[in-house]
Amino acid sequence: MVALEDSEHFAISDADIKQCLDFISKRNRTIVVCTAGISRSATICIVALMQMEGDSLQEAMAKVKAARRFIKPNPGFMRFLHEYEVRLKQTRAKL
Repeated sequence: MVALEDSEHFAISDADIKQCLDFISKRNRTIVVCTAGISRSATICIVALMQMEGDSLQEAMAKVKAARRFIKPNPGFMRFLHEYEVRLKQTRAKL
């Protein structure tokens, strides 16, 4: 379990993301849950699609929204997702 506070001021750490992605990648299927299923779990699913499937933020958001139309990562998590996408692009460009 990774405890993420649903606040736009909460800083998601690389360690939080690594722990989530490690857990997800070791299983065929994973259920990601949070209290309302709107912000925290959606953010983790979006990160997983970006990291593991190579999706852009827009593509990952669309896929998660297709599965659960009520998602809406809070503004701080959206900033994190934009920054994460930039870091992924930079990392992949170096390869």
